[in-house]
Amino acid sequence: MKNHLRIAFFAFNAIFIWLMLGCVSVKLPSSKTQKATSVIYPKPSSTFVRFYPEHVDAAWRNSKNGNSISFYSECKNDDGPSHKSIQKGLLRSISSAKVQRELSVQVSREKALRSIISGEVDGKVSLVDLIIFNKEDCIFILTYVGKKDSFLENQKDFEKFYTEFEVKE
Repeated sequence: MKNHLRIAFFAFNAIFIWLMLGCVSVKLPSSKTQKATSVIYPKPSSTFVRFYPEHVDAAWRNSKNGNSISFYSECKNDDGPSHKSIQKGLLRSISSAKVQRELSVQVSREKALRSIISGEVDGKVSLVDLIIFNKEDCIFILTYVGKKDSFLENQKDFEKFYTEFEVKE
């Protein structure tokens, strides 16, 4: 699998494994990637509990509604896939995926691709707020995932998370 598709596969499948609270069972291949080490980020609000899925750097799940916030990094990436390539790889991982909105934002003083994506996971309509950017030879994927009926409940938590996310130089 090409490197950018591998990144997308790991990040997105890991997110949905824990979003669906054990309903999705996906075995991920092992990866020997280097993770970013100089990252500062806020902990989401107190309704979010930290947990430790294998293929993401940090993740939190809302204990009341199952929504999740996470980030993934991969450094020393030789291929340097485009933000759009990574997004397309992630879209392939969701049934009936549709990009609802796409815009350019700044994260840690870098241009990032932000996408709101709708789709189905195990027959449940879900929304994904996905932000992809590069900094210091690393690719970062920041993700907020929620079921459609509870997605807006934690949108502001994700806004705070990504606007305060900082990669130190």
